[in-house]
Amino acid sequence: MTTLADMTPEQRAQCVGMWCDFLPGDKDHGEPEQGILAYWDWVREDAVITFPALADTRKWAHPENVTPRYDLPRAWNPDGTPVEMDVETSIVRDHPRGGMIGSYESPGYVNHQPGTTMRRFVGEWEKA
Repeated sequence: MTTLADMTPEQRAQCVGMWCDFLPGDKDHGEPEQGILAYWDWVREDAVITFPALADTRKWAHPENVTPRYDLPRAWNPDGTPVEMDVETSIVRDHPRGGMIGSYESPGYVNHQPGTTMRRFVGEWEKA
């Protein structure tokens, strides 16, 4: 696998917004973490990796410790614009317990009023 250290500056710039594997600390030890290459710091010659699942935590990374994941869809384009995707919309229907996304037991439960329009992005890896 090619790391950021093996790339030209132009190739590194095109990796911004991609998911990547990040080896914290010594690259020969430890398990890789997955994050998004948030930006490349041209002054420090380091990458900044963001971890959306960890309340948007960011870490500095040496280029030899970052491997872009070309097999995963981008989080955003290199210029910071959203990735173009199909958008699926749906209207929350009346439900005996109120409109809902998820379940009552789920910490991600959100109560929406009937008639609320909901949107979700459909990427290439999903069946529309």
